[in-house]
Amino acid sequence: MSSPEQSETRPFERVYQEASQWVRLVNTIIWSMGTLLVPVSFGLLGVALNKSSGLQFDLRGKIVLGVGSVFLFGFWVYASRIYKKSVDVARKVLIEIEEKWMPDDEEEKELRFYQLQNEILDKQTYGLFNSQVITLIGLIVVWTLILFWRL
Repeated sequence: MSSPEQSETRPFERVYQEASQWVRLVNTIIWSMGTLLVPVSFGLLGVALNKSSGLQFDLRGKIVLGVGSVFLFGFWVYASRIYKKSVDVARKVLIEIEEKWMPDDEEEKELRFYQLQNEILDKQTYGLFNSQVITLIGLIVVWTLILFWRL
């Protein structure tokens, strides 16, 4: 590669590296948050339903547990959505850079990592967000049953 070509691709290399790092970081953040918040949220549900130990809650205590449980899970859903929007921008830039680096060569199309990932993500019927929302609705329904049927 000649010197002018190298100087032209260097800024793209840095952007590609940083955008790739951002995609990985966001993935780590979302799943790390989920690893903590989801079990705590469902753990509060278990605590509210526990009738065998000495730790039992009246209606007011169950309301506090329910609000906390839904809030924690909802916060994870919200944060995931916000981070996903920023990752979508980064993926778009990464795909554009890959297209610039590997124009229309059929052999090199298989090396477009983010382009291939995007094709897989586009084919998903239910993504993480849809699964999170369905679970959040289910969690709200369960808490409603607990509070109104006094389980």
